[in-house]
Amino acid sequence: MQINIKLIVQFIVNTKAKVINLSELKREFMIILLFDNNVKIKKLLTEYVASRQLALVREFKKLAQEL
Repeated sequence: MQINIKLIVQFIVNTKAKVINLSELKREFMIILLFDNNVKIKKLLTEYVASRQLALVREFKKLAQEL
């Protein structure tokens, strides 16, 4: 099944994706998508992961300073 999806986390990816798995729990919803192999999409996802990693590092440093 092919769908058009807007992935809204801290950015929007508007591209075709294949749904691999859907699971829904009481307080959690998880969707696994397989995106088309596109250089632009790969760059957007890489930038998001890199910025998220930096945000986590800053958060852990702040917590370590508070201890």
